[in-house]
Order: sequence, then C-alpha cells, then structure tokens
Amino acid sequence: MELRAPKREELETIFVWRNDPLLAKLTAGTNAHLWSGLTIEQMESWYDTHYQQANSLEKGRIYSIYHEDRFIGYCDYREYHPLTNSCTVGMVIGDRNYWDRGFGSEAMQLLVEYLHKTIAVRRFQLDTWSGNIRAIKCYEKCGFQIEGTLRDNEWVDGQYEDTVLMGLLMDEHKS
Repeated sequence: MELRAPKREELETIFVWRNDPLLAKLTAGTNAHLWSGLTIEQMESWYDTHYQQANSLEKGRIYSIYHEDRFIGYCDYREYHPLTNSCTVGMVIGDRNYWDRGFGSEAMQLLVEYLHKTIAVRRFQLDTWSGNIRAIKCYEKCGFQIEGTLRDNEWVDGQYEDTVLMGLLMDEHKS
C-alpha cells in the first residue's frame, strides 16, 4: 500500500463514491447531503482551485490510497498547528471491496507515521459519528483513543447520534 499525490482523473471514482448512500452516511453522518451533493463539474472546479491552493505541508494535504496500483480511497490532514504539533486527520476507503480487510488501518498508520517523521506531528485527532462502528474500530486498532463524546450532535436517518472524538499521541503510538 502507498499514499500518493492525488490525480485529477481520480475525481470520477470519487464522484461515484460520494454518491454511494451508505458511504455518504458512514463518512459524513449529519452532512451526508453535503457529501453527495456535488456534481462532477463542482468537484473538478474545487480540485482546480482549492486543492491547488491549500495543498501544502503547512496547511494540510490530501493523499490517494493505492493498493497494488488500484485507487481504493484517500486520506488527509488539516488544521495543522505547528505550536502544538497537532493536526486533524481523516480517511475514506471508498472501494467497498477493500472494507473489513485492514486497509483503512494500514493507510492511517502510514499517514500518522509519515506526518510524525516529516513535520513532527505528535498529536492527531479526528471525529466520527457513533454509528460508524467500522471506523471507530479501525482508529482504535491504530492506537486512537476515545477522548470525548458530543451527545446528540449528529442527525442520521431521522434520529440523533453522538459525535465521537478520538485522539492519538505519538509517545503512546505503536508502529
């Protein structure tokens, strides 16, 4: 597995993933309608402007996840704070053929170790909604711990769900 710089031609695959109702729900929770609401043209426009401007070590970066030359997902970091050496991370394994096989954990481990080595990130944080059990287990496998809960903070499938806040400190991390 490897993390690569994203390519514009991957947008069509991402567009398909973003319009998968289950993936949208798992990934975005309350914001599933925003996750799947973009047209391919809007995604291309975002890539051409926002991505090119914001993609830097200091601001954050998106990486494509490849397994044996197949594009299976993407991960990112953002909200990097050099004073505290912390950032927020996220990940999507969009290709369902790669779910429940450890690829998400491997990708997150690669991202965490890369950011620790290149820009000395020592604290990683993320959030998901409480119904995304697959993601919570993946992140726990990588060493993330649940640090808090925002009760009834998400609206998913007509009911309130909690937001789960997770963190990882590098001095507690096992490679």
